[in-house]
Amino acid sequence: MSWERRVASVLLAGMGVALGSALMFMLIHDRLSAWSRVDPRSTPAADVAVFFIERSGWKRFLDGLAVATSPERSAGSIVLASDDVVIAETSPNRRRVRFSWENARGRAETIESVRRLLSSPTPPIAIIGSSNTLLTNALAETTAVASPRRAPMLLVPWATSMPLLERHRGGVVRFCANNQTVADDLVAGLATHRPLPQRVVIVVDPRDPYSLDLADCFERAVAAAAPSARVERRGDLLARPSSGRSDLGASAPSIEEQEFAREVRITAATTPTWLFLPIQGEPIRRLFAALNGAAPPRSERRGLIVVCGDGIGPAAFESFVNALTFPIWAPAGLSVTDRRGDLGTSGDSQVLAEIAAAVLAVVDDLDPIDHEAFRERLSSLKISASDPRSMGRPIAFTSAGERARESSEDLIVLEPGSSEVSYLARDGLGIWGEPRPIPGRAAIGDRRTP
Repeated sequence: MSWERRVASVLLAGMGVALGSALMFMLIHDRLSAWSRVDPRSTPAADVAVFFIERSGWKRFLDGLAVATSPERSAGSIVLASDDVVIAETSPNRRRVRFSWENARGRAETIESVRRLLSSPTPPIAIIGSSNTLLTNALAETTAVASPRRAPMLLVPWATSMPLLERHRGGVVRFCANNQTVADDLVAGLATHRPLPQRVVIVVDPRDPYSLDLADCFERAVAAAAPSARVERRGDLLARPSSGRSDLGASAPSIEEQEFAREVRITAATTPTWLFLPIQGEPIRRLFAALNGAAPPRSERRGLIVVCGDGIGPAAFESFVNALTFPIWAPAGLSVTDRRGDLGTSGDSQVLAEIAAAVLAVVDDLDPIDHEAFRERLSSLKISASDPRSMGRPIAFTSAGERARESSEDLIVLEPGSSEVSYLARDGLGIWGEPRPIPGRAAIGDRRTP
């Protein structure tokens, strides 16, 4: 074949490939365009409203939903999505659930949004949320006045306050531990592995219902475990934070907080002290900075243990590695053991994945889907830890709507000078084991303890 014919053949072949590619692109583009024109809000599906005050909360929910609908979980699959709406299809019965983000930021706006949903022709079968105790209470109070035939079930991911479930009896299930469980677990773990205290100090924020409730729970737990300990409450420390910044990512501690920290550290050197901080993350970090600033010489750093609620979690603990001069204990918010590596999700997203899996499991079993049947089926739901739809721990609830104790959360511990965060888990007899490094977490050694 002459070189002219070879060139012509190559050109014709190239034109054929290009034409075929163009046709394939047009075909795929047409299909994608048709798919993108489908409105998830108009597609027939059971509705679930998701209330978080920030888009980051909605994105965490989507992370959890992605875990629940992953092939290895077999709870379902995602079939349609837009910025604020996702439709998932259950497995094996292929029933559709529409999850929609409700961006309600304050209490009044939250109540107004729920009332709007309740007055619609098809109110949601469930509401997930919210971002804090105040707004979650608003959800519970507003759904409680609806007719049982139209009232959505409230699925609580994070609010731990004890009175919450009383605001809508039979209409709320809590996927996290409540404050009393958190307090009992922390005190039991401490009492198992550390000397009992002679002095207990509880710092409380009198403006925060969560703080007041958890403080009460800590006091009850301490009274049962260490009845001879002297218990003191301080509700006067958090009103006047400084305008400066500390090296722990928060405002600098106030003069009152610094004086308090000095007194606690001096007393703890001779009187074993447990300092409970049932407060939010910002004031926790301020008091951490104040306690660091009041640290005595290394040889005298003994007797003080700091205990937090869920104002800080595992990720924050890692930022404190080699940065504190005292030990801290807190709830992990999840079961740590052998979970972090295979879930690929944080504690927040694990709970949200469990909520998504539970909703899909219940809807898959219902035909037809109505509010009363959904509430009844969810309240009696039992998904074992070995079920692929679970996130490694059972999903079940008590008759009051609390998470069943079989779904125990672990504790996390950080010792001063340690290069890694440790966890404690219960054994088969319910006894807290020794602290062990969290699996899959590398030691952090780029900071030195002051």
